[in-house]
Order: sequence, then structure tokens, then C-alpha cells
Amino acid sequence: MQNAFILTLLISLICFCFYKIYHLNKKNSQLRRQYLEYKQKNTHIETLKNQLENDLQHEKNIVYAYEILFKVIPQGNLDIFQQLIRIIHQDLNLELSYFVWAEKNDQFSIYYLLDDKWQKISIKKTIVDNIFLLFKDKYSQKRKYFFDSNLEIIKRLNFSIQNIKKGLNFSIIHSQFNSNYLLGFYSNNINIFDDKTFDFIDKIISIIENGVDNNYLNQQFYLLRRAIDSCRNGVIIASAQEGNPIVFVNKGFENITGYSFEEIKGKNCRFLQKNDCQETEKKIFREAIQNKESQKIVLRNYRKNGEVFWNEVYISPVYNQEGKVINFIGIQNDITDKYITEQKLRKKTAEIETLNKQLNLVNKLNNLPSQNLQQVFNYYLEEITKILDLDVAIISEVFGYRVSITASYNRFSGNLENNIYLQTNELVDYLSTKVIQQQQIINTDFLKKDEFIVNKLEEFNIYFYLGIPIFINKKIYGILHFFNVNKNKANSNYSNNLIDSISQTISRIIISQEIELEKEQISVALKESQERLYDILSSLDDVIWSIHPQTLQLTYINQAGEKLFQTSLSKILKKRTYWLDLVNPQDKQKVQEYYANLFSISLLGDEVKSHDIEYGIILENGTEKYIRDRANIVYDEKGKKLRIDGILTDITNRTITKQALEKSEQEFRLIFELAPIGMIITDFDGNIIQVNNSLCDLLKYSAIDLLNKNEATFYHPDDQEKSSFFKHKIITENLDQYSEERRFLASNGSIVHTIVNITALRNNEDKIIQFIQQIVDISELKVMEQQIFYDAFYDKLTGLPNRFLLTDRLKQFFNIRQYDSQKLCAILLIDVDKFKKINDSLGHKIGDELLRIIADKIVDCVTEKDTVARISSDEFIVLLPDITLEKEVYNIVEQIRIACLFNTTLQNQEVYSSVSIGVTLSSFGYKKAEEMIRDADIAMYHAKEKGGNCYQIFSASMHTDLLKRLNLESALVKALENEELELYYQPIINLKTGFIAGFEALIRWHSPSLGFISPVEFIPIAEETSLIIPLGNWILSQAVQQIEKWEKEYPNLELFIAVNVSSKQLLHPNFLDEIDNILEENNINRKLLKIEITESILMDNFDYAKEVLEQIQERNLKISLDDFGTGYSSLSYLHRLPFNTLKIDRIFIQPLTSASVSSPIVEAIVNLAHNLSLDVVAEGIETEIQEQILKKINCNYGQGYLYSRPVNGRDADNLIKQWS
Repeated sequence: MQNAFILTLLISLICFCFYKIYHLNKKNSQLRRQYLEYKQKNTHIETLKNQLENDLQHEKNIVYAYEILFKVIPQGNLDIFQQLIRIIHQDLNLELSYFVWAEKNDQFSIYYLLDDKWQKISIKKTIVDNIFLLFKDKYSQKRKYFFDSNLEIIKRLNFSIQNIKKGLNFSIIHSQFNSNYLLGFYSNNINIFDDKTFDFIDKIISIIENGVDNNYLNQQFYLLRRAIDSCRNGVIIASAQEGNPIVFVNKGFENITGYSFEEIKGKNCRFLQKNDCQETEKKIFREAIQNKESQKIVLRNYRKNGEVFWNEVYISPVYNQEGKVINFIGIQNDITDKYITEQKLRKKTAEIETLNKQLNLVNKLNNLPSQNLQQVFNYYLEEITKILDLDVAIISEVFGYRVSITASYNRFSGNLENNIYLQTNELVDYLSTKVIQQQQIINTDFLKKDEFIVNKLEEFNIYFYLGIPIFINKKIYGILHFFNVNKNKANSNYSNNLIDSISQTISRIIISQEIELEKEQISVALKESQERLYDILSSLDDVIWSIHPQTLQLTYINQAGEKLFQTSLSKILKKRTYWLDLVNPQDKQKVQEYYANLFSISLLGDEVKSHDIEYGIILENGTEKYIRDRANIVYDEKGKKLRIDGILTDITNRTITKQALEKSEQEFRLIFELAPIGMIITDFDGNIIQVNNSLCDLLKYSAIDLLNKNEATFYHPDDQEKSSFFKHKIITENLDQYSEERRFLASNGSIVHTIVNITALRNNEDKIIQFIQQIVDISELKVMEQQIFYDAFYDKLTGLPNRFLLTDRLKQFFNIRQYDSQKLCAILLIDVDKFKKINDSLGHKIGDELLRIIADKIVDCVTEKDTVARISSDEFIVLLPDITLEKEVYNIVEQIRIACLFNTTLQNQEVYSSVSIGVTLSSFGYKKAEEMIRDADIAMYHAKEKGGNCYQIFSASMHTDLLKRLNLESALVKALENEELELYYQPIINLKTGFIAGFEALIRWHSPSLGFISPVEFIPIAEETSLIIPLGNWILSQAVQQIEKWEKEYPNLELFIAVNVSSKQLLHPNFLDEIDNILEENNINRKLLKIEITESILMDNFDYAKEVLEQIQERNLKISLDDFGTGYSSLSYLHRLPFNTLKIDRIFIQPLTSASVSSPIVEAIVNLAHNLSLDVVAEGIETEIQEQILKKINCNYGQGYLYSRPVNGRDADNLIKQWS
């Protein structure tokens, strides 16, 4: 693919070269014909000398111009222009001749001929562009010209030459580069530029154009010739004439063949084939030449030294402009190494494919079905024999010193079978012995020295033998014999990998059969033993279990476990010791200690080997039982731990009886007398039998009022059904204890919240006879719980729901919407405009009052089903959960905006209120509440950016803009670290002197990944994220370093640099320290550093800003007020703050389009500034008229595109040199 691309490229280059050569020769012929024609005219003019003396001089100079052209072309276009323009200059005796020359990087120079000497000056592109406009406006000819009677171009080019009265200028377009050239000729003779003079100049310009074109073609031809010679491929060019003689070869051809061009010039390319007959290839070649077609072919060729090489040749015809074939181009590539490698690879690939095919077939036999070993061997030998193209295969098994054939296969029947397959066959025995002795594979070649074997093989007509040992556990189990009785297969050869695979497969078959037999025997014995053990263990009532001593995993438990634990054995076996999770909390610590000791003994080997304990357990269904737990570690004869065995005995009945007696004694002696909580005993139906004093105090009833009454009489009505349910649960589920929350009504009507612990007392028949209830007062906890709930979900200041409650309600909406996709809601995120300023200036109390008023007004605008929440200091959210039309939402939003737009007096302070609202609708396809709130927040910030007191509906582009903004913020951090930022400088011109007085420093960012990024995009982000601090410090540092550099290079110019400082940077507490550090590091004249601020900085914190500005002035730095006149309070600052300069904003300069237009505002600002002893800088000057008006009203300095766009430091140096 790559070679084809190179061949195509070379052919294209060669074709282009021939075309250019043809065109160049045609052009040169044309020039020579013109030269001869003008020379003939010159001879004729000599005879008319007296009549046409002036014309004769012109024609002579034209001839001379052609002569010069042929000498100068190799020297370059600049020499062509200079020498031929000099001819015009001298012939017409002109005062000034010039041409504008385009340098690199959009730079221009003027070459002008004055006093017969060429001189050069640089010129701005804007001036050149303005001059070209003169031609565009007045003429439309192909070659444009302009009679400069008013010397407009001379003035624009700043030529100060006396006695010039008229000029003729030309604008021409270069045919190859599509660029303009500007030429001009000036004289003190007004009548010099007549028609003959014009024709003379026009002809010389034509010669210049032809010279430039020829110079370009010569350069192209030189490059193409070098490209062809540098190519490693051979390039041959043959004529299309009969015999196709060779007319050109490149260096690549000479290197490949060894022949030089002189040796083969005029020969046919067939000489490289010598007498080698390649008729097919020759025929294809001849047909391609005859049919004038492109063709590629591979030939066997011979080098000069006789060495053969394989030549890949690509032939293509070359046509002239008339479409006639004039040559054939051949591209040759020496592919000898590649050709030989490919042939070897094909052969090796064929061998590998055969081997892989055999291996794949062998591998397919690895998973033979499990059946009789004899049948498996017979099937395997049959398939292997077919795969390897063998005649006979035998497996002989070794029994001590005896060998017996266990399996065999023969591809044909006959006498061979009767002889070679005998169980006591002498040949097979002897061959097996040889393999056993060698312990490796043997074949026919190995046996050639053994006369007995050779004779036996001949006796059976065997021409090939292969013996393979079959190893099992590193011992020979048997031998695999292969025979060929076909003489043509005597030299069969097989890969070691193939032979190993066959041997290993047979080994696996044998091992697999033996393992299966052993497994079957063990399985039968094990099954009988397990059945006996299972019968014994299943008959026991006690639970028998075993645990592994290392993993501590439960390995066995008998059927009694299901009865004791009332669950399945599979669930019990999933845990190490299932019953330990059921231990009664009262006994848990004791039991855990016993088992911890037992398990540590098992793992560490201590002396104690068993335990015998009793404890209670609580089943998953709540039933409580008691068990006796005995465990013992079992060891083998070597003292190694085998397992931990245990027995669990159900002792529930015995334990309950014992506990009942103890409990009965304690209840009547202690509970009622000493209990600090309410106690009550009722019968089965709930009639009160006994109460204690604590209960009477709690319910404000006497004991007489309570006794013999049904307990439900004192329940809160709403809890009666619930309590009845819990009582029924105790009875039906046979529970001894239960707890519930219950409310009682005290005698004074108050509600008492309690937790009731109920215990059922049973008789010997396990029937409930009484209930004992412990009643704990939790009323205070309930009050606290309600308060905590309120605080968690409501805002203290406004009483509105907070973010958590709002988010929960919004999630509920999304849950409902899963089942009703038509249901819609809206989120309104409301932010109070300029609330921080109100808080900071008027105090938090007034701020809180304002928030309460706004909250009430928002609530008044919505319905009860809507949710109004306060989510942060000055932000509210309204959830409209049930809307049908989007128009409803917009109406509510507008109502809220109008309601929150008001003036009010709070604590004798006038307060103005407005809000910004972001709106998003669930119809946008949200899945999560957080996403909807996020997008409403984004929309609200867009409303803020529009000035507030408005609302914005969220759109997808807002989210995209936010992501872009975040990416830009991240990139800006990296830009500061990676030095991607650069300072540009726009010159500030002294309007009186016309020289550069200084520069304004402007930041530029060229990101490697994002390209050029405007300051309008990244400066606001820097101000929002506080990146403006390090960015501003970096700008100051770079500007001061530039001042120091220019002070050294231009000590007399005293160029200042103005640096813009943002509000955050100026008001930052470390700003002055940072300036001091920068000034200490750079030794500069401090008056050359100007700090530029805008009046918005003063609005934020006037007193502190004034203090900082005064300290800046104390450091001898200059201070400038930027964009003066765009604010509403600028005048009040001028006499109170230490400014040195006012900058008039461009909006006041742009209207100055005519000298007759009045400019009272600009003139007033200039006069005001001068009366206050301030300098004035006008920004945005783009026209000379604006400059003239500003000069007229005595404006000090000007800045704008009329002088220069912002440039980097290097180009700023050039501006200083140009303007100084």
C-alpha cells in the first residue's frame, strides 16, 4: 500500500516536472522571439534616429531590459525589480521611483531610487492597504494604475522630496502567488507621462512580470529534479518513438542496477532481462506500451555484475498538451529480499498448516466418551492412523518383564494381521524392549544398526517404524507402535509436538480410567458407612454437630437441629455456629467467652479441650428456649486436631419452671413497691387488678379510680385498636413479652406518651392468666422529638420548609410520575438581588426582616398544594407540583417577581427589593430532584447576569455554557502554571509630538488545546473564582520587567506602561505588599508604572479604595481612572482621589466622524481634567479625523487602531523604533 502511494507520488511529480519544463521552454522561446523582434525593431529605428530619437531610446532600454533579465533571473526577484525599474528611472530622468516589497510575517518595505541610489524603509500594512484602495476606487483595468496629481501616495508614504509635481503608480498581481505589487514613478515635469511614456513603462513592467514567472518556474524545476534524484526507487524515462530508447534515469536506477546513464542511454529496457525468457511478463509489458496504459509487473532482472534481482516495475505514459504520448515513465523497486522472504514464508506456512491440522484433529480426540478402555483405544488408534497417514498402530502394555498387546488397528486385512497381532509376537516384544531401554522415542533410522530388527522389518515388508513410550507417573506403562508398509512413506516425518500430544492423550485416557474405577470403589464403601451413621444420628433427640478446627466452619449437624431451632438444616449450615446468634442477650457474653476459649484452644493448642454450659436462646420466631451445650476437641493418634464435636440438649422445660418460681418471688416483693415507673397487673380480659403509686402519679388518678376498671378506658381513643392488636399478637404467637408505644389520657385531659413493656404470666398448662405491664413516661422525649423533626425540615427564620423537606416532596413527585407520565411540575429558584449589600451595609436584622416579608409575599402568590422553601441565606424555591400548562407557571413567576419588587422602610432605613428567578419544568425529562434544582439554579444565575428583577427559563444551552465555563476555569489554572499567557502592548501616542509616550498592557491567552481565548471570556471567570489575584500579580510583574528592559534600551524615551487592576485585586489586603515585592525585584523609575482602575471599584468600598490609592501615590506610582464618563458618579471622585490621568471611553470618540461635528462632551472632559491638572488619554481612535479633532481640543494622548493594534513585546520594540 505504501509502495503504491510512493509510486503514484513520484509519477505525479515527474509529470508535473515535464509540464513545467515544457512550459518554461515555451516561455523562454517566446522571450527570445520577443528579444529578436525588438532587436530587429532597434535596427530599423537606427535608420529613423533623427525623427524618432526619444522612441529609439525607449526601445533600446526595452532590449536592454531583456538582456538584463536573462542575467538577473538566477539572482532573484528583488534584483529584477531594482535593475529594470532603474532603466525606467534613468530613461525618463525621474526624481523618484519606488516599489513596495512584501517581507515575511505581514511586514512591508519600500525600496525607492533617489539620486541613483536604492534605499529601504519599513512601512505598516495598514498604509499599504489604504494605498491600494486608491486604485480600487478609480480604475477597473486588469493592471491598475493611478495618476497621482495631488501627490496623495507620496504623502501617505511620508516622502519629503521637493519639486515633485506628478506621479504614475501601478498595482499588479503576481500570477503564481496571487499577491499585489505596488510601483510608482514621480517627476517634476507635469507633461512627462504621455501615452508613449505610459506604453514604455507598461512594457518594462511586463518584462518584470515575465522575469518573476520564469524565476518561479526555474525554482520549481530545480526542486523537482532534486526530489527525483533523492528517491530510492529507480526512475526511467523512455521515448515513445520506435524501440523506446532510454532518455533519462535517476540515481536510484543506477544504484539498483549498477549501470550509469551513459552506459544505457538509447537502449531498450529489455537489456536488464538478458536472455531470460519471461514471455508472460514481456507480453503484459508490450501490450501496456502499445495501448499507452499504466501497468505494474514483477520481473526477474540482472544487475551489471550478473547478480539476479527481482524488480517491481510500474510503467505509465506521459502526454503533452495536445494529448499525444511523448514518453513512458517507469518506476522500479528492488523487492528481492521481500520476494525471497515471501517464498520461504509460503513454504513454512504450508508446513505449519499441515501440522496445525493434525494437532487439531488429535486434540479433538482428547475428550472421548467414557467407556470400556479397550473400545477407547481401538477407536483412538483408528483415528490417529488416518490423521498421520499410517498403516498399522499397536498399543503394548508392560507387565514387569512381559509385554502384551492390548489394542491394535490395521488399515487393511491380509497376512500381516495374522503375523503382527499375535499376543506373543516376537517383533513387537523386541521393539518394546528397545523403547524401554532407551526411555525415549525411537524410529526406523535408530534401528538401522540392529541386524535382527532390520531383518524382521523386511520380513513383514515394513518400511517405516515409530515407537513412542507411554509414561504414567514417570514410569513406562506401555508403548505405542506405528508402522508403514508403503515404500513411498519410508521417509515420513512428524513434529515432536504432535508425537507428544498423542502420547499424553493416551496417558490421560489410562489415568482417567483408573481414577474412575478407584472412585467407584471408594464411593460404594463410603455410601454404606454414611447410611449406617445417618440411621444412628437420626434416631437421637439431641443435636449432634461438628466444626472444622482450622476454618471453624460447621461441617455437620443432625436432623434434631431442625426441631430445636425450628428452621432448615441448610440455613443452619450457612453459618459457623448458628445457635450462637440466637443466644439470649443476658447469656451472650458468658457463652461467647466459652466458645472463644474453645476456638482459641483449637487454633493455638492450649490444655483445656472441652466445655459444658447452659444458656438461653431466642429463635427467629421469638420463641425462647434453653439448652445444655457440651463440646469437645477430637484429636488423631498423632495429636493433630481433627474436628470439634458437640451435643446440644433442649432443657427449656426444666429452666422455665425454675425461672418461674424465682420470678414470682421477685415480682411481688420488689416490682410494685420500688418501681420508679408505672406498673399495672391485669387479668386476661384487661381488668386492672393492681397498680403502683408511680402509675397513679403519672395519670393523676388515685388507685381507687383505677382498680377494677378495664385498662382500655384510660387509653387514647386512637390507640385502643392498636393495643388490642398487640395483645392479640401475644396470645396467638405464644409470646411471653412484648413492647409497644401507647398514649394514655390523664384525669386532667392531658396526653401521656409511654412505652409499655407487657409480660404474660402463664399457669402450668401454659395458659395466660395475667399481664404485667411496665409503663415508662416518654412525654418529654416526644416533645423533643417533635422539635427535632421541625428543626430538621423547617427554616427557623421564616417558618418555611427547608431544602431537605423540599427535596423529599420533589422526590415524591418523581415517584408518582413513574406511574403517571403526564403529570408535570415546575421549580422556581428565587434569589434576592443585592441582598449581601443590604446585609453588610444595613445589618443582619434588617436583612432578616426583609427575608420574612419576601417569604410572605411568595407564599401569597401560590396555593396550599404548592411548596415554598427557603434553601439558603437569600434563596427560596417554589415547587408547583400540579400544573397543566406552561403558561400557568409563567403567570405565577411574573406575580412573584412583581410582588417582590417594592420599597419599604425597615428600622428607619429605606430598603429596595427585587428578585431574580430561575425556572425549570419537569417536561425537560428529569429523573432526579437534584438535577431539576441544579438547572433552576443555573437559570437563576442567567437572570442575575441580565441585571436582576427578571426570570429566565432553563434551556440545555445554559448547562452547556456552565460546563464550558468550568472547563475554561480549569484550563485557566493550568495556563497560569504552564506559562500560556502573554502580555500584549498597545501604544499610547503623544498627540503633540506624534511619538509613543507609553503602552497599555493587555493580557492574551493562546491555549494549546483551545486556541486563542478572548480576555472578555476568561477575565470575568478569573474575577469570580479569585484567580484574578495571582493573574493580576503576574501581569504587574511582567509589566514592571518590560519597563526595566525598555529603560535600558531606550533611556531617553521614558516609556510608561498602564496596567488595569480589578476591584478584587485592589481591595485585597496583600495588594500593596505584592506591589512592594515586585518593585524591590526590579529597579525602575516608578513614575513609569500606571495603575488603571474603573469607578466601579470605588463603588464597592470607597473609603478603603481611597486609602489604597493614596498609598499607591506615596510610592510615586501614577494612577489612571479608566472608562471615565460611563458611570453615574465619576465627577464626585475627581477632587477627592489622587488621580493623575483620565481615560475617555471609546463611546465618546466613535461619534467624531467629521471635523464639523461638535464634540462638547469630549471637550468638556478635557477642560475639566486640565483644570484639575490631570492628563487625558482618548481611547478608540481609528481615523485621522478623530485624531485632528482631539488635537484641536488639546487632548494630551491618543490610543487606538489608527496607530496600532495590541502587539507582543517583540513587535512593540519595532513600533518604538518606527515611531521614535
